[in-house]
Amino acid sequence: MHSADGWREVLEPVGSRYRGKGTRLYFRGGAAFAYPEIYEFLEVEGMGYAIRLPATRVLQEKIGYLLKRPVGRPPHEMRRYYASFRYQAQSWKKPSRVGGEGRVASRRALSAVRLQLHALAYNLGNFVRTLATPAGGEPWSLTSLQEKLIKIGAKVVSYGCYVVFQMAEVAVPRQMFHDILRLIARLRAPPAPACEGP
Repeated sequence: MHSADGWREVLEPVGSRYRGKGTRLYFRGGAAFAYPEIYEFLEVEGMGYAIRLPATRVLQEKIGYLLKRPVGRPPHEMRRYYASFRYQAQSWKKPSRVGGEGRVASRRALSAVRLQLHALAYNLGNFVRTLATPAGGEPWSLTSLQEKLIKIGAKVVSYGCYVVFQMAEVAVPRQMFHDILRLIARLRAPPAPACEGP
């Protein structure tokens, strides 16, 4: 299934829930959501959005100067360069603001950090998949786990003594999410017994 399939069924309830309440909503999506229908829906609903565009020759030419490594030794720290310009694809009704980014860094250090982050992410995902996934989620792969449980939109609201975590039940049903949290809690070591006096 394409990751943008069913986008309207997910976004329309959100728009209707907050319409007229003065709440500013923002949508962030990958290149799978780069469709004019989605842009038009978000604009009608008054939502701000940032959606990654698939790479094209025209876009690559626009930010080509950002992708070239400067002359000389690479820097020890990460350096980021940004560009912003107006762009209109053939399927769009009007031009929109598009941003591009270029990065320059010491390649060896960057590769080491990426390897460590990927290993950590893999271990955490495998930990959840093997030790904290209820019976209904057993066939999930690491990719499914990432798409259904980790890379999803949510809202966290703090009310004094407690925190409310709100997310759509489209990805993970409430009971399954509750079961995952329960399984993770069971993996904690029991608290140390209180010291008793003589």
